[in-house]
Amino acid sequence: MKIYGEADINYRQTEIKSANIIIDFNSSIVDADGIPSDTAKDKLDGTPVLKEGTEVYEGQSMKYNFKNGSGLISFAETKQDGSKYFGDKIKKVDKENYFIKDGSFTTWIGDPAKNRAWDLLTEARQVLANHPEATEANNPEAWEALYAAEGSDWFWWFGEGHSSNQDAIFDELFREHLSGIYQALNKPIPEVLKQPVEIHELRREQQPQSFIHPVIDGIGDEQDWDHAGRLEVGGARGTMHRSSAIQRLWYGVDHLNFYLRLDFQTGVQLGKDIPPQLHLLWFYPDRTMHNSPAPLAEVPDEAPINYLFHHQLGINLLTQSSWLKEAQEHYQWHPRASRAQVALNRCLEVAVPWADLHIEPDYQLQLVMVLADNEVFRSYLPENNLVSLQVP
Repeated sequence: MKIYGEADINYRQTEIKSANIIIDFNSSIVDADGIPSDTAKDKLDGTPVLKEGTEVYEGQSMKYNFKNGSGLISFAETKQDGSKYFGDKIKKVDKENYFIKDGSFTTWIGDPAKNRAWDLLTEARQVLANHPEATEANNPEAWEALYAAEGSDWFWWFGEGHSSNQDAIFDELFREHLSGIYQALNKPIPEVLKQPVEIHELRREQQPQSFIHPVIDGIGDEQDWDHAGRLEVGGARGTMHRSSAIQRLWYGVDHLNFYLRLDFQTGVQLGKDIPPQLHLLWFYPDRTMHNSPAPLAEVPDEAPINYLFHHQLGINLLTQSSWLKEAQEHYQWHPRASRAQVALNRCLEVAVPWADLHIEPDYQLQLVMVLADNEVFRSYLPENNLVSLQVP
């Protein structure tokens, strides 16, 4: 199929705009390019723009597989997560991997906070260079501090694009390494190193920013969950929340799964401080299907825990085993095959495959989590709320 003029196609969370678009439905390939400009020589109008969630890709021509998300962009500029990629060609292998020809990448430079950090590092390095007598052999402290400050991970976290609840700590550690150079040289520490590189506000709650692809290992890698939705649980009002055994809830999706993560208070003992069972219960608003009450005893008659649900994923936190059930007629629950992944280490991470649920793209689901002991209700989260997700 060929689309000309101001062509615009949408597929799930992907949108492509271009003057020319050719779609091959057999191969799932979209070809898009611009057309010669009527007003300027050697200029193209209507060049393709691809949007995937918060990610934007632009170029003179584009080939894109709308099934697996791979593609090739010529004379390209790509904006993603606060970073920019430039190159004669950008080959997008998958969500995480790019090959860039004759290109550059701005994750570690360009943002005002990143540039300020680089300036501080440059000044400290120059001070060390002004002392040639300070060699690695006779002044290892100065050089070790320099090498620590030159680690690129510092600049990943400064500025827009990437963030965590440890940003202020990273900022302080970076400046401590720079200060160590001056101390090792018996030089006064500049006043600027006593002030944060940027202002840090502790992140509280946010909606999902884009697709996530976490490794389900119970570690809770910050980069895996950086763009997930987040709800603070510890410190909220309510019986369960006063104990703050569960501090934070993370959630998100990609084309294969929806994901959940629970962060626990340090030292929490499962089965003692937290009941041994976690039940995920969800329904699909505005969809006609069988729904049933939560299959637990002593469930309070209050919203949202007294709602009717269509799916339930039960998790034994002690054994890390899980089971899936689906509501049927007459308020009955029937077991279903499940390939859900569960891992518990520093935190609890869960991945539930969309394929297990047999639902259509763009369905909305609303979910609540119930802590139980031997199928008896104990508490739920988020308090007086539901987690909302959309099937991509």
